[in-house]
Amino acid sequence: MQNSLRRQDRAMEESAPPPALLQSGNSPISFLTYKGGLERFGSLESGYLLFANIAGSLFVLGDPTAEPARSKSLLQEFCQLHPRAVFVQISAASASTLKQIGWHVSPFGLETSLSLPYKIFGRRGKDIRHLCNRATAAGVRVKEILPNNYRESIEKLLPQSQKGRPSGRHGFSFLTHSEFDFNDRRIKWFAGFIGRELLGLSIFYPIYNQSEIVGYAEILPVRSSHAPKGCRVKILVQSMTCLAGEGARELNLGLSPFATPVDKQARTNGSANGTEKMFRMIFRYGNSFFNFKGLAFHKSRFRGRERTVYYATKSRLPVIELARLYVATTGSILPLSLRQKR
Repeated sequence: MQNSLRRQDRAMEESAPPPALLQSGNSPISFLTYKGGLERFGSLESGYLLFANIAGSLFVLGDPTAEPARSKSLLQEFCQLHPRAVFVQISAASASTLKQIGWHVSPFGLETSLSLPYKIFGRRGKDIRHLCNRATAAGVRVKEILPNNYRESIEKLLPQSQKGRPSGRHGFSFLTHSEFDFNDRRIKWFAGFIGRELLGLSIFYPIYNQSEIVGYAEILPVRSSHAPKGCRVKILVQSMTCLAGEGARELNLGLSPFATPVDKQARTNGSANGTEKMFRMIFRYGNSFFNFKGLAFHKSRFRGRERTVYYATKSRLPVIELARLYVATTGSILPLSLRQKR
């Protein structure tokens, strides 16, 4: 019977998205985690959360994919079974539930989302227009592609941006993807070319609500080391125009880790002041490990809506947990700046 249920689960995963994802997959990482091969707690029909055991620490990525009431009960049930679990990139609602049952909660960064169609008129769009114009002047053209038609070029481009990241189970390396499903038509691929040369790429995963695709999340923007300035921005702007034409109402730019919430209420939602201070220090001084400031600045240019996401742990100062999370995401304890010089 158990084997039969597992076969049914696999068949469901290989065809249409499961009912829980269709109804409640409105987080920008819902589809990412579903495709990522993480372990699942709960059911594909009524709701689930996804987690990974990394060097002895149990990490849950994102909110449960479920209706609000079921989401709360899933968190409570999971915490009873795993009282030392760590929760990464969760919403204020999930953070509140975990705080009530004894977890220490801290702001973990900002997610940025944009309403579609996206307008770049006026003073607010000056930087974006300037970068798009520079890319256009350099000869960059953008189009949606079928990845199998450009597989060789894509595989040459990806290692330039994925240097140091592991290919974990099913290509998932916790907060990032390092391999992709080239055959899933729900995933959108937009590329920037000069002539026939592929210079940049943006990959978008769907965001669901009530069985409808309501938007997309940019999972992996990459560009060649010799792409002209503005290439990445032009790909994103033209992608948004195309996705809006297909009916998408939102585009999520994803997480800026450790970026400080502007909203004071978001800071007071936290309960672990030492962890929050450590996160601020990482953002301020940790650019040799990862380009935290550059990523946050790039997303701030689009002047979108910012939502604070949280980190929840039983530890008041989770240094070892964060080291394990960093290695799981980037593939090494060495700073990225040192790896790029090797």
